Amino acid sequence: LPTETLMSIFQLVFETCVDSDKTAIHPEHTIVWLEDDPLSPSLFPYSLASVCVRWLHILSSVPVYWTSQVITVDSHATSLITFPSLLQWAGNLPMQLIVTSHPGISGEINRDERARVRAVLDLLQPHIHQIWSLNFNVAHSYSVL
Repeated sequence: LPTETLMSIFQLVFETCVDSDKTAIHPEHTIVWLEDDPLSPSLFPYSLASVCVRWLHILSSVPVYWTSQVITVDSHATSLITFPSLLQWAGNLPMQLIVTSHPGISGEINRDERARVRAVLDLLQPHIHQIWSLNFNVAHSYSVL
């Protein structure tokens, strides 16, 4: 499909993922995303971006698609190599971030969670002024202390 057609399709999918009523009244053009399972394999834009490099390239060119970030910090952690790219793709737009672990990961498997949370927080420092919502859903409360 031509790029323009894909972009139109991606925009339609995006529009089903945001709360247009709340977004319209929220200050500073902050996008209010609909509540969804942050670990869902169908989460936008991650699911579409994983289809092929071309789709990833197209999606990464639209900053508003990347204003909701999900960072996993358990044994299935988000790559800290690709995480800065995800932040850059949001441009200078306000972002909401969810730092989470998969449910059911045992403490033994998840023993590096605190170090991963620290690494994520270090990478967030240059973008802290853009973050309007930061949620932690981690297995160990001491990971965020």
